[in-house]
Amino acid sequence: METGQRPFFNPRCTVSILIIAVIISWCRTALGEPARVPVEPYLNGVFPESGPDSTSDWRFENAFTARITFDEPMGFVPILGTPSLYVLEKKGKVWLMEDGFNEDTKKVALDITNRTLSHAGLGLRSLALHPEFGQPDSNNRGFIYLIYTTSVGQGPHPKSFDGRWRLSRFTVADPDAGFFLDPESELILIEQYRGQIHHGGDMFFGPQDGFLYFSNGDSYDRSNTQQIDRNLYGGIFRIDVDMDPTRSHPIPTQPIYGSTNHYFIPNDNPFVDESGALEEFFALGLRNPYRIAIDPDTGAIYCGDVGTATAEEINRIIPGGNYQWPYREGFSKRTDPPPNLIGIEQEPIKAFRRTESTAIIGGGVYRGSKYEQDIGGSYLYADYNTGVISSLKNPGNNDFSVTHLAKVPPVPANNPKGGHLIVDFSLDQDGEIYVSQQDSNGKIFRLTKNTEEKPEFPQLLS
Repeated sequence: METGQRPFFNPRCTVSILIIAVIISWCRTALGEPARVPVEPYLNGVFPESGPDSTSDWRFENAFTARITFDEPMGFVPILGTPSLYVLEKKGKVWLMEDGFNEDTKKVALDITNRTLSHAGLGLRSLALHPEFGQPDSNNRGFIYLIYTTSVGQGPHPKSFDGRWRLSRFTVADPDAGFFLDPESELILIEQYRGQIHHGGDMFFGPQDGFLYFSNGDSYDRSNTQQIDRNLYGGIFRIDVDMDPTRSHPIPTQPIYGSTNHYFIPNDNPFVDESGALEEFFALGLRNPYRIAIDPDTGAIYCGDVGTATAEEINRIIPGGNYQWPYREGFSKRTDPPPNLIGIEQEPIKAFRRTESTAIIGGGVYRGSKYEQDIGGSYLYADYNTGVISSLKNPGNNDFSVTHLAKVPPVPANNPKGGHLIVDFSLDQDGEIYVSQQDSNGKIFRLTKNTEEKPEFPQLLS
């Protein structure tokens, strides 16, 4: 050791500290101070049921009182006029929760796992109830619609992988025996080859027109996006499942690598009568429109489009809109646009750099009553990886200020994906917000506001 340096370790000093610590401990015991209980660590993936955030007025709690979990849930759909819910699982099951969030027993409403291809970004994507579902006097009272990737067959396209992309209808087996679905009742409306990833796959029925809107990504093939005459990819689509001849017409054109049947084309779709067009197209130029939603008050349609290397997008969808993928992403140019541009070019209403968001999960416009003063009219969205839920204030009025509301708890440590894995927003019958987490013991969380007052920070620390 060099002259003039003090030793890092001083034995006499260390012994003195240990003696003082023993004396303090004895004094606390002698004075009757209760022993400190050690804090239990979060082991084996056991996390709190809610996600506290000391900087936010919002939090998430397990939606089911019995703390029921699901195998990679993809959201739920309430059955109007009843407390019941359908809950989707990625691998191909639909569960019936007859008493809603108070139910403590899951019942299988539909099991198509034997025909569902569910690895990576594949699987059962979304469910929509016919607008007349459950109405006793309607011929449509037992119809539901599913989007999923099937393990059956392989498309002829040179970039095709095993399986196909499907939009199908299933029917309740016996309306008098509950909302259980017949797996053999499948009626395939659309079946086409599938690429590797980017299958979008959300849908809803328009509350005003009753038409079925659905989304699909570019199937990891950019040539799918700036065309409307080849396949039903890279856009938003609109069809009439009721086949009403007074406002729709038969399908004029088939996709090159697929087949369509059992629906009509609405007469006012934006590309009707264009030569060779697949008239189902409502909008185009989207990469992976994972979640879409319609504002029930205004009819505006919003889409969260998952980006690649530059930006994540929130888009307001208009008839005939071209959302510019792959020649633009966010507000940035990637390549030159095609020489014969289709539709009306539209930029996103909000774009996020990849440092702000890594995989956007679109939600919807909040129209519930419970938190109307706080987030009424705001568009809610999430980030798949970080689990942060945010609101875009009044997007219909071009006020795009962002507020980060809360963060869901992370998935358990034994999930190899890690992170927070938010895949869906769902609404209950009152319009309140829920999110689903992609885990083998996945939870559905309810967004709620902290009601207890936050304690004031002490002026003195001792």
